[in-house]
Amino acid sequence: MHFKEKVKCWFDQNKKYILIGGSIALIGVGTGISYVLCKDKKLSFADWLKNAPKEELEEAYEKLRLDFCKTGIKAYPMEQISHELGERGAAEWFAKHPPNLDPNFRWTDAARWDKD
Repeated sequence: MHFKEKVKCWFDQNKKYILIGGSIALIGVGTGISYVLCKDKKLSFADWLKNAPKEELEEAYEKLRLDFCKTGIKAYPMEQISHELGERGAAEWFAKHPPNLDPNFRWTDAARWDKD
């Protein structure tokens, strides 16, 4: 048998174990890489912006706002953080206040006084 045939035969016999082991290895390596990146805070600004908690974004925005008050120059990251905070706030509001799915509901009816 040639080497390729031997490898193919061995792979066919151990296919299940190789796939399980490979997926566990990939998960382990991916988790390790993400831990190293997050531990050292070496994420790019866009990744940090998406993954940072709301409190951390608010603190960073406040620091940039104070710099803006001193210099008068608005930094681009300040606008991005503001946009991200706005999107998160809107998503939170829509989660708490879902739209009325009643097909007979009209938004003007919500503000109408009971005249009867």
